[in-house]
Amino acid sequence: MPLTKVIWTVAMDQAGETRLLQHAQTARAQIVCIRTTNSRLGDAIGRFHQHDIKVYGWRWPAVKPTPTSTTHYYAADEVITQRTRRRLSCSS
Repeated sequence: MPLTKVIWTVAMDQAGETRLLQHAQTARAQIVCIRTTNSRLGDAIGRFHQHDIKVYGWRWPAVKPTPTSTTHYYAADEVITQRTRRRLSCSS
């Protein structure tokens, strides 16, 4: 089975995006995973694609509330929402 190399990042400013691209190229990574809350994600996709590097967006919900938490942010909310969607799709 071929090996796929992936590099993950959470916070990324312009300089961080440049470093991430350099690290991905040096490591010969095929994929970078950028947290979906990062404001640079949208613009970064095209830049990484120009170098034949796929971009995945990721986000893990928090386990417990924080002062800056927003609606639908906790892991329990994610589970409840998935269950509700399944129930609604089954009842249609």
